[in-house]
Amino acid sequence: MPININKPLWTCPKCRQKFVTKNLSHSCTQFTVDEFFKGKNPELKKLYYKYVKFVKRCGPIFININKTRISFQGKMRFCGVSSVLKDELKIAFLLTKELDNPRITKIEFIPPVYYIHYLKISSENDLDTELLSWIKESYKMGMREHLLK
Repeated sequence: MPININKPLWTCPKCRQKFVTKNLSHSCTQFTVDEFFKGKNPELKKLYYKYVKFVKRCGPIFININKTRISFQGKMRFCGVSSVLKDELKIAFLLTKELDNPRITKIEFIPPVYYIHYLKISSENDLDTELLSWIKESYKMGMREHLLK
């Protein structure tokens, strides 16, 4: 039976986060951008807002802010900020293949077919066409288009 990628998302009644599957396990917390960046370099919060605008070039997104990460979601989570370092944001995005690129600092395989790619951004200059091409591909996964193949 084919997967219906247009099925409405389930919304947790407690935290209002949206999920592909009803009652999916999650932390059930919501934080603000200010809480997430509290005590961090204020320039990184500005860079975060530029990154949000950059990702929105792909299409509409939901933003989920938790204690340890910020995730961007279409129908499923596809990218986000995995941590705030001293002078950089560590970002992550999901693909169904591994990228071989020196900008990528780490890749995690999530069976059966997902690869989480990590890299660091420290300025708006890092938000370039190469990164946008990866985020666009990741966004398609966030919209679950990869399940139609």
